[in-house]
Amino acid sequence: MLKRVDDKTGFAPPLDLAGWFAGRTTAVGLFEDRFGRLKRSFIVDVTGHQTGSGLTLEEDFRYDDDVFERRVWRIQMTDSGRFTGTAADVAGHAEGQVEGRVARMSYTLMVPVGGRRIAMRFDDRMVLMPDNTLLASARVSKFSVTVGQVFIAFRKA
Repeated sequence: MLKRVDDKTGFAPPLDLAGWFAGRTTAVGLFEDRFGRLKRSFIVDVTGHQTGSGLTLEEDFRYDDDVFERRVWRIQMTDSGRFTGTAADVAGHAEGQVEGRVARMSYTLMVPVGGRRIAMRFDDRMVLMPDNTLLASARVSKFSVTVGQVFIAFRKA
């Protein structure tokens, strides 16, 4: 279930999620475990295509251990800033909401761990900054226990 979207208006323009991700975007990020230890860092190249009332995002991840991963999101905007999303490695669908310059999204991602895939819950929060950077953080949990956090900074290419 999505938590309330917190927004401090006036600091940056409202976030148009589909418009912001249209075209090419690059990002850098990291994953830290629940003790704050850096476990993995990555670079992401994102290509977004607006599709009517939705968006297709092609994400190409390059991790610091030379692992490559590709995820293709299909996001459908609904009413009142709400949206849903699907991807091949997402169990079911993601639910999200944009309010002002803040977006939240929750989903279960099938994460590769030791040769198998484990369901992990991701609760994302994205905030549009005045310089047009989109900062994102995600709480990652399993059985409601936090296992780590992801931090990402998106910039238009």
